[in-house]
Amino acid sequence: MRLILLAASIFFTLAEFNSAQTKDTISIETKYFGGAARDSMCYFNVYFPFISGLDNKQVETSVNEFLYNAFVDSSMILDLDDCDSLYGFQYDAGFNVWMNTKRFISLEGHYFVYNGGAHGNFGSDAYNIDLSTGNNLMLNDLFKSGGVENLSVIVQQKLEEDFLVDKLSEAGFFEDEILLPEDQTFFVTDSSLAILFNPYEIAPYVMGEQLVEVSLDEIKEFLKPNLPFQSE
Repeated sequence: MRLILLAASIFFTLAEFNSAQTKDTISIETKYFGGAARDSMCYFNVYFPFISGLDNKQVETSVNEFLYNAFVDSSMILDLDDCDSLYGFQYDAGFNVWMNTKRFISLEGHYFVYNGGAHGNFGSDAYNIDLSTGNNLMLNDLFKSGGVENLSVIVQQKLEEDFLVDKLSEAGFFEDEILLPEDQTFFVTDSSLAILFNPYEIAPYVMGEQLVEVSLDEIKEFLKPNLPFQSE
């Protein structure tokens, strides 16, 4: 079974990802890595971000290495020579830009994978990067002590309101209470914090992803000061 690997830079109009470079943003290009077996339904397509425009080139290199390793995951991209052509293997990944400033980027890495069975699976990962350090921030990096617990209550209330229920289990969720872990998927915009739950995380696959947006004004008392996405 012959294997074809492709590695290239694909240059889209940056506005397609809401990341057109201005004096207040960095450049985010889209790069491509893919492969396919000629005689089967086995392939992968990965579109991943590549940043430029930072004054600190050491941090820029570190961030690009981190993003490359996060998107081009060797554990997900199987040896296509060993792929079962009867069931096939499909892996598609890309990204969206939620926020892009000189100090901070918030990226969503989304994927779809199928390796046999009744259906494939999909989901998203978050990359919230402080561009002064290159660190990928977790929820606990944003909130004062007890703040994540307060956020959990707000997210639970918003889900109850969205589904018009008093208890989340009435709408099909696994539990009535939302308890956000430190590694919870989240994104940041100019005005909100978006919490994303992937399929099977808090509800069955059939309910899909659950996205809850919380205004930054609503949680400002719980946030730490001088966060990289806050106005200076």
